[in-house]
Amino acid sequence: MSTSKKEIKILVLGNPGVGKNTFIGQGSYKKFTGVADWLTRRLSVEGKLRTVKLWNGSQGGERFSSLGNRAEFYKSFDGCILLYDITSTNSFSALESWKNEFCILRGIKDVTRYPLLIVGNKLDLEVQRTVQYHEAAEWCLQNGNLSFQEISANSSPVDPILEEIIRSVDILDQESLKINQEKTCKCLIF
Repeated sequence: MSTSKKEIKILVLGNPGVGKNTFIGQGSYKKFTGVADWLTRRLSVEGKLRTVKLWNGSQGGERFSSLGNRAEFYKSFDGCILLYDITSTNSFSALESWKNEFCILRGIKDVTRYPLLIVGNKLDLEVQRTVQYHEAAEWCLQNGNLSFQEISANSSPVDPILEEIIRSVDILDQESLKINQEKTCKCLIF
């Protein structure tokens, strides 16, 4: 029996200017759209058609300004992508605070048990790179062996990233189902 979610909500977080809207536009339309805070796309993963909702979590203004509102907002997502700009050490340094805020407000105690991916964006600006690949890979290793990729949201397909997070969501869902089944009483009453 398959228990895969048909709709998966993915939150994209990162500093202003890292390319969240471009990433979301690529993920939704397979082309650069310029502006997108929230978009939906259907994607086939391992033979199953899925609806992926991508949301720019750095948008939302006042309605998410309180910690309580953000906590409820974060809890509604199945996975999270933390995006940084490979030409901005500030955006890379901010990953720690984005990760911590998300994990604390979402109630995640073990990042290895949640679909959380790190994506370095703006690979098309390689000559302006200030964050080296090995630096980011090491940071991901030290912060829970997080999955890590680099792309150019302007020109790279984001499908592999979306497929990876969908697979992570599916694995987590299967593990949760197994735990719930094990908790179910298997007593025989005569």
